[in-house]
Amino acid sequence: MGEEIFKLLCITGSGRNGSLSMRTMLRHELSLKIGHEYVDEDGTASMYFFDRQLKDYPRIKNRPPKDKNAHAGQRMKDFKFKNIWHQVRHPYKAIASIAVNCPAATMDWFVKQGVIPDVDTRLHKAMFIWDQVSARADKICSYRFRIEDVNKEWANLCNKLDYKDSPPLEIVQHKGKNVRTMHKIDIYKLKDQDIALAKTIQQRAKKYGYYV
Repeated sequence: MGEEIFKLLCITGSGRNGSLSMRTMLRHELSLKIGHEYVDEDGTASMYFFDRQLKDYPRIKNRPPKDKNAHAGQRMKDFKFKNIWHQVRHPYKAIASIAVNCPAATMDWFVKQGVIPDVDTRLHKAMFIWDQVSARADKICSYRFRIEDVNKEWANLCNKLDYKDSPPLEIVQHKGKNVRTMHKIDIYKLKDQDIALAKTIQQRAKKYGYYV
């Protein structure tokens, strides 16, 4: 593409961080057309838009247009977002969910793109995804917030989108196929996989205001 296409908002982060629920809230409360892992009229909520240089996103079922690659040929560098939000979630919950739910094709994509090393277990890969995506998202974001704080952040988020009189927030929980059972993890399970990485995750989590 030539000139960058202006969009209002990109929500990014490690994946399994509540971005689909956040996108649903913005659609429900503010009537914003935010695509999930594709760019719609007002923007996107995407785990893939954490680095402007990456491309060739993996194939994901049920993403418009149906059964095409995530973003269907769109590249982050083709867009100029007024707001880039890094939405974070407690690493225990996010990493556990990534380990259980992240498609193999997506994990392979992270390896092929050089974002994470090709380690043996899904949990180990999930740890790297949470840490490395979070680190890169921090570099490009205009604002970072915890999904657990969405109620107290709501008015501020609306203000950033130029909605001065924010409507009352009705929490919308996504209840589709994307909701799956997670295995509980703790710092000991993380250290069993990789002591050095577990310590890095601890430090990053503390930076985000989480106790790990």
